[in-house]
Amino acid sequence: MAQRIFFPYRVASAGAVQAKSWVRVLPNGVQQQIDGYIADFDAGTELKLVRSLSVNIDALRRKCEIPAADRISAVAQWFSVLTELRGKGRQVALTAAKNEVEVTVEISPGLAGGTLVLRTLVILDTPSEGARQPFAAARAGSVLWQDRTELVLEGKGPRFPVEARKFDSQYLSEAGWMLDWRPSSPEIMFMGSVRLLLNERHKAVLEAATAASPDESQKMIVSAITADVGRSLITGMLRNPEFGKDGVRYERGTVGQVVGNLIALTFPGEDLDTVRAQLENEPETFAARLQSRFRLFTV
Repeated sequence: MAQRIFFPYRVASAGAVQAKSWVRVLPNGVQQQIDGYIADFDAGTELKLVRSLSVNIDALRRKCEIPAADRISAVAQWFSVLTELRGKGRQVALTAAKNEVEVTVEISPGLAGGTLVLRTLVILDTPSEGARQPFAAARAGSVLWQDRTELVLEGKGPRFPVEARKFDSQYLSEAGWMLDWRPSSPEIMFMGSVRLLLNERHKAVLEAATAASPDESQKMIVSAITADVGRSLITGMLRNPEFGKDGVRYERGTVGQVVGNLIALTFPGEDLDTVRAQLENEPETFAARLQSRFRLFTV
């Protein structure tokens, strides 16, 4: 059930603000339309998003009973479900003469992934002195209008092929899935060398992975697969002593580059040696951190 928030003061009607869709600004300045997801998201590069607003300031002031001397601003905030990090863009002043503005969020490399929650706010920036109406907002930062958008940064589907096959080996016959890849070759292309194999005899796993509208139990299974794939990629690459040696940088799209971005996203702000040391010396803590980062069974 969607949560509805009630404020102890008057807020603007929905029609007071006309908000266009979010767009992505590429490094060359070109604006790219996004439809709820970014298929080519790269955790190793900055993400810049922009949204245009048109605000009927006079109608907003009347509805909220805000004095003419109060300063009103628009601002955007972001929250990454995967990294649990958040931030905001620059506040932009709104006036009757300047009622069409853009709000922007700029997210540094390694800070976001998975689902990105974007909130667009019109707020009381600076209240003026003097008497106010009983139900008028009076504190700086009071939200007069808001909306929320969710943006998926991992694309609509998996980033590597998924294949259903029979697990004929007696040692694998009851397994639900297996990641087929070579952590010893970080220089090869990710898309051509990494496959998620699903055991076609394991009906629950196969149905969960292919369900168009998964139920609660199927979401749990997909959550387990996602966390296990992330664990396999991260621990496998960290145990390759050649990975990251002498500061080597891998070409875009290679196993080393893709998994390196995943490691940076999962352990933001930590250097490779520190992450490796915890895997080696505190494997249980390391495993628990991965569960938390991949939000195991949080659906």
